[in-house]
Order: sequence, then structure tokens, then C-alpha cells
Amino acid sequence: FSRLRATYRKAFERLEREGRIDEAAFVLAELLHVDEEAVAFLERHDRLRLAAEVAEARNLAPGLVVRQWFLAGDAARAAHLARRFGAFADALARLEKHQRQPELRLLWADTLADAGDYAAAVDVVWPLPESRRLGAAWIDVVIEQGGVAGARMLARKLELLPEAFPEVRDRALEMLADSEPRALPERIAAV
Repeated sequence: FSRLRATYRKAFERLEREGRIDEAAFVLAELLHVDEEAVAFLERHDRLRLAAEVAEARNLAPGLVVRQWFLAGDAARAAHLARRFGAFADALARLEKHQRQPELRLLWADTLADAGDYAAAVDVVWPLPESRRLGAAWIDVVIEQGGVAGARMLARKLELLPEAFPEVRDRALEMLADSEPRALPERIAAV
């Protein structure tokens, strides 16, 4: 078995040297059964759609599949799979140093906002200073909803819109003045 694997590995290396990328990927996936390596190999050689198809067909980690479809230019498929498997965070982590990472982050934030999870949408978009203004309306909705998330968003609103200080101050003082035990988590979150 070891000798057979070594033979397949040599065949892969020869095919790669000859520029026969699809055939080399076939050897990795079908003969050596190293599916993730095959996907990474295809990606390195700009066979992005094929890499996504292989990742999905081989039932690789949902975050990897989402990443591959996103890189292949099929954001709709990527978003569908990310929602289905709850894989946005994993896909984002797999794109951490990639130049297209902010696009996936914005897609995730938009998906969360569409689902009504505005606080999470703000949290997802917040690491992108140039895109924070997109979350301004979401911040206001969360503040209006109140609770711990609303208290947390007061600080975010102030950071994003310093001119909103009087409004944020009044809201925070109102929250801090509530001495009811049920309001304790909100008071803690506000400070």
C-alpha cells in the first residue's frame, strides 16, 4: 500500500510539472484520497469553480465549502450553504488573510440583519472600520429594543457617531438610574 501511494504521489508530481492540473487533482482526490489537499491544489492553480465542486461533492467542512464557492464567485451559493450549515464564522476564519474576507463579512452581516439579528450584524461588520456606517441603522434598532444588546450598542453608537453624545448620554443615564434587579445586566453592559 505504501509503495502504491508513493507511485500515485509521483504520478501527481509528474502531472503537475506537465501542467495537467485537473488530472493531478484527480490523482489527489480519487487515488490518494487527500480531498482537502486536492481542493487547495486546485485553488492555487485558479481552478476555483472545480475546487468548490470537489469540496462540496466530498462533503468537506461546510466552512471550507462556503469559502470555495465564495472564491469561485458564486456568493449566492456560498450564502445559501453558510445559512444552511451555520458556517459563516468558519468560512470567515478560513478567509482571514484573504483580500476578499471583507466581502464575506459584509454578506454575513447582511444575512444576519435580514434575519432580524441586528446586534450580531453590527458585531460582524464592526471589525471593518470603513463599513461601520452600514451598521448605524442596525445600532439604532438594537438600542430601541433595549436589553443587554441595546446597552452594548450605546458605546458603539458613540464611537461611530460622536455627535450623538447627548442622546447616548441621556439613554445611558436613564438605564443606570433603573434600580430594579431585572435591569442589572443592562446596567453592567452599559458601563
